[in-house]
Amino acid sequence: MPLVAESFDRDDELSFLSTVLDTVDALVIALDRDRRIVRFNRACERASGYSAEEMLGEEPWMLVPKEERRAFELIVDFLLAGNVPYSVETHWQAKDGSRRLIAWTNNAIVSDSGAVQYVIGTGIDKTGQRDAEEQARRNDRLLRGAIDNTDAGIVIFDAGGLAAIWNSAFEAMFPGHALSNDGSLHLTDHLKERIGDLDDAADILGAGSPIEFGTAGERTIRCSGRRVLGGGTILVHTDISDLKQAQAALEKTNQELEQFAYLALHDLKEPLRSITGFCELLREKHGGDLDAESNRYFDFVTDGANRLTTLVQDLLSYARVDSEDRKIGRIDCRETLEEVIRHLESEIRQSGAEIEAGPMSPVWADHAGIRLLLSNLIGNAIKYQEGGRPRVRVAAENRPEGWTLSVKDNGIGIDPRHADRIFEPFKRLHTRQAFPGSGIGLAICKKIVDRHHGRIWVESAPGQGATFYVALPTRPSEDRANL
Repeated sequence: MPLVAESFDRDDELSFLSTVLDTVDALVIALDRDRRIVRFNRACERASGYSAEEMLGEEPWMLVPKEERRAFELIVDFLLAGNVPYSVETHWQAKDGSRRLIAWTNNAIVSDSGAVQYVIGTGIDKTGQRDAEEQARRNDRLLRGAIDNTDAGIVIFDAGGLAAIWNSAFEAMFPGHALSNDGSLHLTDHLKERIGDLDDAADILGAGSPIEFGTAGERTIRCSGRRVLGGGTILVHTDISDLKQAQAALEKTNQELEQFAYLALHDLKEPLRSITGFCELLREKHGGDLDAESNRYFDFVTDGANRLTTLVQDLLSYARVDSEDRKIGRIDCRETLEEVIRHLESEIRQSGAEIEAGPMSPVWADHAGIRLLLSNLIGNAIKYQEGGRPRVRVAAENRPEGWTLSVKDNGIGIDPRHADRIFEPFKRLHTRQAFPGSGIGLAICKKIVDRHHGRIWVESAPGQGATFYVALPTRPSEDRANL
């Protein structure tokens, strides 16, 4: 069967083959026995910057870097001697001086006598591939250098769970680390030996939550992990032993300072009572002999001592939030609200306040803390009014984000610009003459919420009342069971 239709004459066949050669992406160059170029396709033109008109009839040496020309001449002689097929990689030097790496597959057209008439080279431009490979090697060296020069113990596992890269810090942290039978480190074995519970390991890799564990050398390691592209896993181990020791020392110092402050505040109460008591005794004994100005001075002293006593009592309450033991349990919020209402009975009766209870879902929390929280929030709702009848609605609901308490009032409201400031100790928005108090109540609320790993915030506007929200975890984890 003929390779070309009979209607194709010789000229048509040559034109067809020329078109094909100029269409393909491969470089095609042909040399005659005199080493002259007789074929230079479009791909060669694109790679070299020379046109076929410039190259036909010329020797190919201008396409080769000077330092490689002798080797290229030997290759051409080798091919003309009939050593085909033959594959080789050489550099081409383009017209603009740039270099391309070409992978050649060479063959020849021979005469009936077996002599080579033409050498034909078909080339693939591998410049981009070689550059990409070199860049990948540079990136690999950079990655390994960065890993080796960090104090964190880093290990990277492939998609099959076998360790592919780890640094010297990792080896130092885990001498004699768990190896499988073939001597390689496996992700599951490492996590199981170090952490024990593979559910915790899933937390590391899934939620990205770090896990802390101890080592045989009584060091504390924090491990965090991430899935990486291609299905692999990277684990980063940080030795936090020194940090833990510093934290423990700081906590001990803070506890000592808190205890000192608590005792100092407690001891201040007695001299303050003495000042107030002796002022009253002096007034009773010499009141008739004092003029109006002297009586006013006595009022200043008594009022100052009373305010200082109130401040000391509030500071003691603030300090007790941290100093007293707290026990977490299931709280019936409706019963706790009724306790608070009984405690605030006097304020409620004097103001005529209405306290409405909405849904009251139970919560796992510290009963004393929640009772104090409600007492402060409801007490503020009653106090911060402009003469109207206070109306307060309290609700507690379980939401997807956790248990949420809300205390809504119809009071004077709060400028949103101060929504964060009001939870700081002694940050008052009003004078004592307008609204008495020390400015510590909401700070106590925030400290209670913080100890429950929750959040407190307010939504309000001036003159439109305020709604305070408290969000707590629905069920605390075991590490929060004894706050």
